[in-house]
Amino acid sequence: MKSISIVFIFLLSVGCSKFQAIDFLKPAGNSSSSGVASEFVSAGNGHTCSINKGSLQCWGFNFNGQLGDGTTVDKNTPTVIINSGVTQIALGSSHTCAVVSGSLQCWGYNGYGQLGDGTTVNKSTPTTIINS
Repeated sequence: MKSISIVFIFLLSVGCSKFQAIDFLKPAGNSSSSGVASEFVSAGNGHTCSINKGSLQCWGFNFNGQLGDGTTVDKNTPTVIINSGVTQIALGSSHTCAVVSGSLQCWGYNGYGQLGDGTTVNKSTPTTIINS
């Protein structure tokens, strides 16, 4: 089977407009049994996440911790955030939510309480909002 390679172009604004192309579904050797590197991909406003065999990977802009890796450092390659159990993801402008083993976890910008944890404090790691 052929592997799939998709290029997305993101507009990142840091004082002026810059374009960055990321070839994020280009498998390096082994792809999944279906020949597709990722089962699901979702894009926010400058960050992207994908699910592959239950593992969540994210990359891109990370000013508010929306990648979920415990930092606010931008990543230009996929970074594993959750190793297993991820079935769904949704990305907002600067926050991310995932269903993990039946529980809802969210992280990133929380200035308006959009993470749903009862605070307005940003989170840079997955935070359980609703237990399964």
